[in-house]
This record gives sequence, structure tokens and C-alpha cells, in this order.
Amino acid sequence: MDKFNPSHLFLACPNDQKELIEYQDIFECRFCHKVYKKYASNVFEFMPSNCFKIDDEKNEFIKNYNKYYHQLFNQKLFLIPEIEFKAWGEMGKSTASGYKIFMEDEINLFKTLIKRHSNDMAIEISGGSGNYSIALAPEVKKMIHFDLDVKSINSAYQKSVKYNIIKNMLFIRGDYLQMPFHSNSFDLVLAPDCLERGEGHEKRLLSEIFRILKPGRRAIIDFHQKRSFSKNTSIKEYRLDEIKKLFKSLNIDQFEIIPLGYVPAKLTFSELSYRLLDFLCKFIIKSKRLIAVIEK
Repeated sequence: MDKFNPSHLFLACPNDQKELIEYQDIFECRFCHKVYKKYASNVFEFMPSNCFKIDDEKNEFIKNYNKYYHQLFNQKLFLIPEIEFKAWGEMGKSTASGYKIFMEDEINLFKTLIKRHSNDMAIEISGGSGNYSIALAPEVKKMIHFDLDVKSINSAYQKSVKYNIIKNMLFIRGDYLQMPFHSNSFDLVLAPDCLERGEGHEKRLLSEIFRILKPGRRAIIDFHQKRSFSKNTSIKEYRLDEIKKLFKSLNIDQFEIIPLGYVPAKLTFSELSYRLLDFLCKFIIKSKRLIAVIEK
């Protein structure tokens, strides 16, 4: 048995949150003895034994999510540095400028909200291609990029190497409904674009976020706000009162909600015209996102 790396003490078995034994190439649960593989010095996989079942098949969002979730769950992790992977959130020449500018604004907002956590441990849940985790990694002592999708882990890992932001990052493949972390482990939990699948999914994910968050620290999440002209039927959009009701059901009572972005992100503008139109629209229509800052 190797000496357990002190920087890995927050890791736990996703089946029961019990302690792990660390070896050179694997972790082993001290209680259920399930083995979890290391793919690199900072790339680990902690998959629970079984999928988490959200019992709400009448909800179309949950029904679609369960199918997608099972597909991702059954993937096998691999690292291929030579291949460029395209994952969720990947920016390319065809990406609308409105989306790029909105993401930049959200990252900058997050930076102002996490300033007081500059020496602490953070995690981005469902981090996709790494746009947020990599941009925010320099703001914290350690950033965990957490995702279920194999392509996302590869894409984010490759970006961190490319931009030389690898030293304080850890990449973990796992299930955000059964996270492999001890309770009260993180000073900051980031979850952009995650809470969009319906009540059963949202309650479970928020419970996990709240569980791993340290007392007195904060989680930053966002919701797609329901607007009268919105036609997006692939995700769950929320009214402000629905978000407050959701938080109340989980006894989350310390939070602030910040509106962000008004112009549809799919449109293409110059940065100047986007910002001008976005400023004017805030007096006319609801924001497209509601950023919730939760304190435990």
C-alpha cells in the first residue's frame, strides 16, 4: 500500500462515501473493496456500481435524461492525447458570438463571486469541455473538473495542458448524482447549465451539491429562466418563484439570485452591438439565466 496523498483526502467511494485506500495505480474502498482506476497522475475514474434511478418517467425531461444518462454511464474512460475531442460547450468558428460573449460574462461574474475563495478547493460539476473550470482554476488553490462524459474529460484535460493550467487541476469521471467525495469537502461548488431536467433530478443534484459543500461556503449554479417567447423544449426552464420553491423544499434558505443575459445567445453580433442590445433589453424582458449563489 502506498502512502495516501494528503491532497486526495476528500475522495470517497461513490457507493457509500466511505474511506479509500490509495495504491500507485488504483484506489480501493476500505469497506466494499471496489477498485477505482487512475488513468494519469491527475485523471481518475470513480464510477458507482449502479445508475441512480430518477422515478419520474411521466416527466419528458426526466425520461430523455435517463436515456442519455445511461448511455454516458456505460462508457469506458480512456485518454488519447493525440485526438482532439469535441465535447459539450466546445467553441468553434461556427459558434454564435452571442453564446461566446454570454459565457465570458458568466465566467467574469463567477470570478467576482469567488474572489474571497482564492486559496480554497473548488469543483465544477458537469464541466463539459472545460470552459469554466479552466478559466477559473487560477482563482483557487485546486480545481476539480468533474464529468460523466468521456469526451468531456479528454477535451478538458487537453485544454488544461495546452494552456498550461494543469498543475492545480484534477479531472474526475463520475456521476454527479452519486459523487465520490466526503461531505463538507469543498469551499466552492460550480454548476453552470446543470439544473434543467425537472424536479426529481434537480432535488437530487442540489442535495449532493449541498452535501459536499463546506459550512459557511458557497455554491454557484444557474437556471434557464422561463420567458414568454422561449421555445426551448429540450430543457426545463424556471420561473423565479419555482426556484425559491425548489430551494425551500430542500431547506436551502441562504441564497441570492442574480439575473444575467437578455439577448438570445444563438444570435450573432459584434461584441459592441451585443452588449448595447443586452443593456437595453434588461429594461424590457426577463433575463435568460438566473444565477443562484447558495451559502451553507
